[in-house]
Amino acid sequence: MNYTMFRIAPATFFTVRNEFYDDIVGSRTGHATKYSEHSIGATWWPDKIITLRPELRFDHSYDTAAFDNGGRRNQLCGSMDFIIHY
Repeated sequence: MNYTMFRIAPATFFTVRNEFYDDIVGSRTGHATKYSEHSIGATWWPDKIITLRPELRFDHSYDTAAFDNGGRRNQLCGSMDFIIHY
């Protein structure tokens, strides 16, 4: 796993994450195959109690189609976290 953050402004970080894992018997994911995940995102603190984290992520299964009920080998997902610290 690689998880790297780069500060691009005083309250903003650019994030890169890469992961590879082998679910040998399918106990973690339900499909016995190798997987990789690649994502980019940002972490922004507009003030001391709020964090915004948009992310774009790409997943790939190598030995079998593991996404969309076994119909696809790839999936792309966009998401965003809105965190309130108290």
